[in-house]
Amino acid sequence: MQAKAIAENETNFMAIDTPAHIIIIGAGPIGLETALYSRYLGYQVTLIEKDEVCQHVLRWQHISMFSRFGDNSSTLGRAAIAGQSPEHPLDALDQLQTGAQWFKNYLEPLSHTDLIVDHIRTNTKVLSVSRSWLIKTDLADRQSRVADSFRVLIQDGNQETVITADIVIDTSGVLGQPNPIGAGGGTAIGENNCHQQFHRLSPTAEQAATLTNQRILVVGSGHTAAHTLVNLTQARSTADATITWITRNSNQLGIATIANDPLSTRRDLVQQANQTVASKQVTRIAGTIIHRITQQDAGTFEVELHQQDDGENDGRQITLVVDQVFAHTGFQPDNSIFRELQVHLCYATEGPIKLAAKLLDHGPEDCLDQSPLSATDLINPEPNFYVLGVKSYGRNSNFLFSVGLQQITQLFQIIGDRKDLDLYATFK
Repeated sequence: MQAKAIAENETNFMAIDTPAHIIIIGAGPIGLETALYSRYLGYQVTLIEKDEVCQHVLRWQHISMFSRFGDNSSTLGRAAIAGQSPEHPLDALDQLQTGAQWFKNYLEPLSHTDLIVDHIRTNTKVLSVSRSWLIKTDLADRQSRVADSFRVLIQDGNQETVITADIVIDTSGVLGQPNPIGAGGGTAIGENNCHQQFHRLSPTAEQAATLTNQRILVVGSGHTAAHTLVNLTQARSTADATITWITRNSNQLGIATIANDPLSTRRDLVQQANQTVASKQVTRIAGTIIHRITQQDAGTFEVELHQQDDGENDGRQITLVVDQVFAHTGFQPDNSIFRELQVHLCYATEGPIKLAAKLLDHGPEDCLDQSPLSATDLINPEPNFYVLGVKSYGRNSNFLFSVGLQQITQLFQIIGDRKDLDLYATFK
């Protein structure tokens, strides 16, 4: 490892010269962009993905994105694809894509570009990240931890091996760890026995077509729930279905609207979802939590709900029997892989504390209205370990792809000790 100390300041971080070895965990969109940026600067890179590249995007491939292709791609990425495959037609920057279009038009070609294609290890799981000698409770000085390389335990098939790195960047996302559906964000009684039967993502038109005469429960009040309500009610086959929507909030509208929303697709979706209740296609039970859920022998679910009231008791108890459960209560990060590192996490979001503190100060506003981030927001007590992408936001759902690109730029200003380094501006 070739490391040099930079001037002492509030962050007291280290810059690392090429050809240091960077391990990137997770070959999602931000993982690919991070790998491309690293390789262009001359770093050795290993990008490790437990499945195939960007497989989580294909899980919601039928969903239309709210923002334009220009907001969901980088100038460097587009230049790399154009240089590799001049005949490949990239979509117009102002086009709204589905997940499938984003994958086929941009993400998949990006993963095949010369700079990164040979540096991606798919179907390989990261089991743990630690230092090679120092343990979590060793309160060594920062320089000692920097000098001790990272030890990354990986599993490829049935084979476990260790690789070392100077820098580790976790871009593994959150989609693999859904939140429970029970009261207080905890697990409902019986949920552990049947949660694998829940639908975590919105149904495709084909999936909705199979739900004729079904009793359907939708849980949650975010945009995924909105997609599900709209998709279910638009499917002719579900005209005879019974759709019940429960929300923890008691707001007049189940899904909050954003005043003067600049994203017309998002605005229309929210209006359509709330209209499903007004038109009586969907029955909403507000101010409700799930206490118990049990899967019956016939495959149905018995669900015990508690609904708040204005009294001092625990509220009204409601029991439903449903055939399908669409559980849209969000996702949370799996931070277990770096539990042996000195990473300071937020008490509320479980994201790295500096970034989380700034996000919490700003409040749960529109994702388009976020305070500018700084390089110091990426720093945590473990030197040369970083969390980027949606996982860096923890349980906060306001992450944007454009924020991830900003994080990448700022990270390599840290690593390269060059405040003016910005490859995305170079390729404009």
